[in-house]
Amino acid sequence: MTDKEFNPEDFKAQGTEQTVANTFEESIRTIDELPPDKRAEYEKLAASEETPEPETEDQPLGTPQTDEESLEVLKKLTGLGTEAEVKLTDEMREMFVRCLVANQAYEHTFKYKDDAISLTFRTLSVREHDAVAEAIADYSKNEGFETSMHLKFLNYKYVVSCSLAGITVKDEEGETTVHVYNSPLKEYDIDFVEKEIRTKKMDGTTRTKVVKSEVRDRDRILMAYTDRFDDLDSNLYNLILNSHTEFDKQVNALAMEMYNENFTQENSDSSI
Repeated sequence: MTDKEFNPEDFKAQGTEQTVANTFEESIRTIDELPPDKRAEYEKLAASEETPEPETEDQPLGTPQTDEESLEVLKKLTGLGTEAEVKLTDEMREMFVRCLVANQAYEHTFKYKDDAISLTFRTLSVREHDAVAEAIADYSKNEGFETSMHLKFLNYKYVVSCSLAGITVKDEEGETTVHVYNSPLKEYDIDFVEKEIRTKKMDGTTRTKVVKSEVRDRDRILMAYTDRFDDLDSNLYNLILNSHTEFDKQVNALAMEMYNENFTQENSDSSI
């Protein structure tokens, strides 16, 4: 059996549904499109945020960035620095490529205190990222929020709880406790939940009824966050957050390295 020549057209999605992320992006409006009252409200909020750097004659705002400048911005946003700060091994590179080809999640385990604590993280699927975005949108709609940073940190915690794939803790006596977590979208496979609601009537009696509601992906994200982080030791919780930050840097470094080596060409031949 001969290998089939790779054709990008074969991998174009047919009739894909609109994602939450795309819907959110399409709903974004510029400040000039806002009504006067909303524009004044936005300007008041923006004044409390960090003041941006002033325009310069050499680089006015809105000037398209070069590829080099875009990569520098990406490094700052992802927390990436020099290669010395994010140590990549050939094993990481091979595993990352294998996971991309097989359309599987990339995993990495961090070990601490002479392997007494092991934390494993995995990358999320597009559907999981959409579920997190939907959970954040639902929270901001029903609960409200104080600042944009509040929502950003909540988003970060939801992502960490979904990305956490396993915890192994060994105590001083050698007893080992292992927690293995699957994707919240698979782990919480119930379709409906029943909740008992009690209402008090005018005559003083209480009426009880059971309400059945559908479980959506955003609900599964909240379940994972609650089950995995409630009643968790604060030291372990902070270690999880810090480890995920390193994992995120690692994944971004691997992706950037692949981009630079495979998609960035200097003096490329246009005839290819």
